[in-house]
Amino acid sequence: MKYPKMYQQYTEQFSLPENEWLKLESLVNLKDFKKGELVTRPGENFTQISIVIKGLFRLYYIGDEGREYIKAFR
Repeated sequence: MKYPKMYQQYTEQFSLPENEWLKLESLVNLKDFKKGELVTRPGENFTQISIVIKGLFRLYYIGDEGREYIKAFR
């Protein structure tokens, strides 16, 4: 198991058999993002699940008039 701490945290919230967790782990790719780097760009379909292990993400969109609206911090 690559991420035993994460598995422990998830199983405290809900039931997840270890064999299912191991299947999920086989699909995981870790990626470090640099400050200011975009995870997705306007118009892209986001087909991944992201979990922030350390740091902060800002979710925002830009309105028709060009103003930036912050939806959330993660």
